[in-house]
Amino acid sequence: MMIFKGINRVTQAYGGNHGGIDIVGDTDPTVRCVADGTVYLIQKWDGKTKTGSQSYGNLVIVIDDKKRYYYAHLKSIAVKQGQKVKQGDTIGIMGSTGNSTGPHVHFEVRTGATTATRIDPTPYCGVENRKGVYTEPYRYTSKDGRRALQIAARLAKPTPDDLKLLDMDGDGKITTKDAREVLRKAAKLNVK
Repeated sequence: MMIFKGINRVTQAYGGNHGGIDIVGDTDPTVRCVADGTVYLIQKWDGKTKTGSQSYGNLVIVIDDKKRYYYAHLKSIAVKQGQKVKQGDTIGIMGSTGNSTGPHVHFEVRTGATTATRIDPTPYCGVENRKGVYTEPYRYTSKDGRRALQIAARLAKPTPDDLKLLDMDGDGKITTKDAREVLRKAAKLNVK
């Protein structure tokens, strides 16, 4: 799952002296939780200090049984300490608090409390560990499959949006082959 709905733009990768990944939500600034857990810590930025723990600015740390997920530089925070959160819940709004040069979320994953336990955060936030633009993949539903079958059986006419979404092989028409692929994706079978 991606941190932002729509377009996620990586502006700084994980590695070297950078213990997390910096991501900008170009479509929507709402920061979403990437995993179920409990809000372990909330840090409010003092408005001026940019060193030490204050370098993170407004910070939320969510923990589960094995990991700590850091969401830093937030403009605002939408959760409370001790709150149980689910994947997809709103953590806050992307910001530029602390040691930051522009609005983004600095996302870190740790296996313990110290910076020495930082690990590659990309498997948890749906982007690659390199600068670039990433879009959350569309999640097909059984309704999409039924629509594709209706079009393939010529019981319905495709709209431009249908062609964009349901023409899986890009040949300009929606066939039974496309409908089967949409149904596989809706059932999460053989999804690429």
